[in-house]
Amino acid sequence: MVDWSLSGRDFWTDLRQNLRPLYDEYKRQGLIQNYSVGVKATTEGPQDWDAVIILTFKNYAALDTFATKGDSISMRYFGSYDKRSESGAKRVEAATTVGSYLVRDVALKEMPRQ
Repeated sequence: MVDWSLSGRDFWTDLRQNLRPLYDEYKRQGLIQNYSVGVKATTEGPQDWDAVIILTFKNYAALDTFATKGDSISMRYFGSYDKRSESGAKRVEAATTVGSYLVRDVALKEMPRQ
């Protein structure tokens, strides 16, 4: 969950130009099942979050190799650690991370009929 600054347009441009291609490749290679972005329509105060990025993994085991495999993919995309770090630094300037959570999706089963 992020709270973007007045340069919110820069945040969305960066998301489309840098994160979306990475997430698409992560999905193509099976590192994630899906990703989505949401915007909060209400606010509880000035430090509240504005947008959320959700990465969906197949299971907890997928997290074990994500950093290594994801690093390889991001290096191919950016070409160098310096360019990747520069991109991340711009993101930090445009938005503040308010929270990060690991949430497990639970599918509800039908209740047994009596």
